[in-house]
Amino acid sequence: MNIDLRGKTAIVTGGDGAIGTAICERFAQTGCNVIIVGIDVEKGQKLASELSQKYSIKSSQIYGDVTDKDSMIEMSKKAIADYGRIDFLINNAGINVGNDRRKPINEFAESDWKGIINVDLNGVFYCSRPIIDHMIQMGGGRIVNISSIVGLVPVRNTCSFSAAKAAVVNLTKAMALELGRKNINVNCVCPGSVIFEGTRELVYGDPKAAAHMLSFIPLGRPGEAEEISGPIVFLCSEYASYMTGSVVTIDVGWTCGYHKDY
Repeated sequence: MNIDLRGKTAIVTGGDGAIGTAICERFAQTGCNVIIVGIDVEKGQKLASELSQKYSIKSSQIYGDVTDKDSMIEMSKKAIADYGRIDFLINNAGINVGNDRRKPINEFAESDWKGIINVDLNGVFYCSRPIIDHMIQMGGGRIVNISSIVGLVPVRNTCSFSAAKAAVVNLTKAMALELGRKNINVNCVCPGSVIFEGTRELVYGDPKAAAHMLSFIPLGRPGEAEEISGPIVFLCSEYASYMTGSVVTIDVGWTCGYHKDY
């Protein structure tokens, strides 16, 4: 299957993070122009330069705080002015808290609750609105919202992250219902446990914690960011033209049910 997105442009929020970087590179491999949206300007500019040189595409970093409505409006204006049209929006920006702040709901810090909801849920809302207006004017587009398997099967002591990611799943379906007649396909991807700097610190750097985590995964290993990015780009290709409102789970069977003997 050859995916050719030459002449198209994708926005990736949180594009300078681990999964975001893999998404940006996967788009670049197809010939797609890439706009990296985030708050780390230096890191985003470095990635954009690398992608431009390696894949001969147009790529740039645009500052954008997904929790700020006005920031997202300004980001979208600049993106459209610089690239002419936006074909794909990947709502990837997201945060969680470390092990020391993971608590039962009655002990969970209100600041952490608000912080996660603001980025992981409100960020999808604020970023999507101005881009949707543009896509309607252009005759259509594709949106992929990044949730998590925790949005399908909650994990203890992560009430805010579980709630936000579950909301993203249903927000995706609502968007698909509302935007289908506008030729805008909206789908959701729910990654399982992916290994990168953050999860190495939280889980995989501790042999005991890593063994416990891997005991839930039928394949017995965490995912790589590149294994998440492929299906995301597929959802923006011609091969996924009849998919909207879909929730694509990429977790090597974690959410299938218990795979261990009692």
